[in-house]
Amino acid sequence: MSIWPSYVEQALRELGPATGSYVVQIVDEFVDEFAPAGQEDLVLRYARPVPVHVTAGVLGMDERYAADIGQSLPALMGRSSRPKRAHEAIKSVCEQLVAEKARAAGPDLVSWMLHHAPPDQHAGMPSQVHRLPWASPPPPRRGPSSS
Repeated sequence: MSIWPSYVEQALRELGPATGSYVVQIVDEFVDEFAPAGQEDLVLRYARPVPVHVTAGVLGMDERYAADIGQSLPALMGRSSRPKRAHEAIKSVCEQLVAEKARAAGPDLVSWMLHHAPPDQHAGMPSQVHRLPWASPPPPRRGPSSS
């Protein structure tokens, strides 16, 4: 049994083929920024920001959301004494993002989720978006068994 509604699984399947090239693009951009220096703190300049930027981009967030997400995600991962405030900030961002994508869809996961979800499921979409970075993706579908 899946942890996701079927419309989330459909949206994740559509996203799948583009994810690899998108991640490579983000990684290249970060490496290009610090490579000329010849020496950098990889955790500070790479390991922390890359997952945040990839997650935000896949969901369809642009720079307007970057500050809230960049501060809130690490706080939720145990690096803050204020996880409740971080949770509320991300919840608010998810609500804004879903409302924005409902008005103007783009080539991103939230837009595809809205496209595949029945209209009566749209009200719960912000909570689904909020869960995405913390849950495992659905397992790939397998064809009929050959045994």
